[in-house]
Amino acid sequence: MMKIYQIINLLFAASIPIVVLVVVGRNIVSVYRSLRVRRFKFALYSVLAIAGILALFAGIAVIWFGYAVGHGKKDIWSGVILITLSVAPIYGSGYGLWRLARFLDEKSSGVRNQALHGRKTNE
Repeated sequence: MMKIYQIINLLFAASIPIVVLVVVGRNIVSVYRSLRVRRFKFALYSVLAIAGILALFAGIAVIWFGYAVGHGKKDIWSGVILITLSVAPIYGSGYGLWRLARFLDEKSSGVRNQALHGRKTNE
């Protein structure tokens, strides 16, 4: 029978590829929108964001592989260290790259969020 910390590790392990796929998908949409309006520099930024999150995912996969094949004792503290080393960077970079894609979409389309800039919206 699995212990609760093993279940939590399993859930976090399952969430990492989902976060990566969602962020990569969002950046692919940003590349498409940037190329459609001929903003090649913004498209390049989005392609670099995709490459960055995939490289980070590859590094995280190495950590998880090493944890799985390691012969050491797997207890709650090794699970906490594993989650700290893998989940925090993926979630943080995923959030940041999602925001980058939103920003690039707004800049490439010429739409500015007027509510954030102190201007009144449609009245």
